[in-house]
Amino acid sequence: MGTLFDPLRIGDIELATRIVMAPLTRNRASPGQVPVSSSARPASTKTYIAGGFASCSPPRALATAEIPGVVDHHRRAARNAMEAGFDGVEVHGANGDLIDQFLRDSINDRSDAYGGPVENRIRFLREGAPLNVPDTTTFYGGGAAGYTDYAALDVATA
Repeated sequence: MGTLFDPLRIGDIELATRIVMAPLTRNRASPGQVPVSSSARPASTKTYIAGGFASCSPPRALATAEIPGVVDHHRRAARNAMEAGFDGVEVHGANGDLIDQFLRDSINDRSDAYGGPVENRIRFLREGAPLNVPDTTTFYGGGAAGYTDYAALDVATA
């Protein structure tokens, strides 16, 4: 194992160092703002702020009509990062992030096309996933570095 400053290859991406920015999670809102989620159910955890721990801000459920715009913002952010010179972009869908909130029936209590059975709950992921970006080489910066079992997603929607 090398040092943090040695190059590293992840899939088709060659990184100059082993230093990678981790995904950021936001579970507190600034005054006058409200985080969004698949539902209006607050997370049952605490978050650290200056001075100690505080309850997470209660979210606002995204309206069905808002979701295509949110998906487009994710795509645009990935393209902007690549155009700015980033080596790659990870579409993060775990640990309570927005995609995960749509996937989990323990939090997603929607009754529209994005809630209920698994084929509906994966809709947000499928609409925003790289396979729906016309030029995946631009999206990933030279090729996919990770693995997603899209065949399993296809089975769930068959």
